[in-house]
Amino acid sequence: MSSSVSSHQLVSRVEERLKGTMLGRVIRGAVLSAVPDQDWLEVRRLPGYAPELNPAEGFWANLKGRELANRCETGLRTLDFVARLGAYRVRGDRRLLFGFLCHTGLTL
Repeated sequence: MSSSVSSHQLVSRVEERLKGTMLGRVIRGAVLSAVPDQDWLEVRRLPGYAPELNPAEGFWANLKGRELANRCETGLRTLDFVARLGAYRVRGDRRLLFGFLCHTGLTL
């Protein structure tokens, strides 16, 4: 459900959820000042949790499938060391890094 809405519609939805609360009034002011109605600006509602839109999820999935697979460490130092080795491996593979980004549908 990623329909585009105007900033006033967005503020109305936020107000409905937080009606009568101090937080609701603060958010209304912040959204109205940060998201003015402009022809060139499009506000889209995103899901609360969307791992498919986060390139870091691909990175962690890759680490869990390689360096962190089948490990049962009792010490954090060893786990930290192994995770860092995996991060260095991933950083060295430019195609892999761009693959994480491409999987999300995002571009640079």
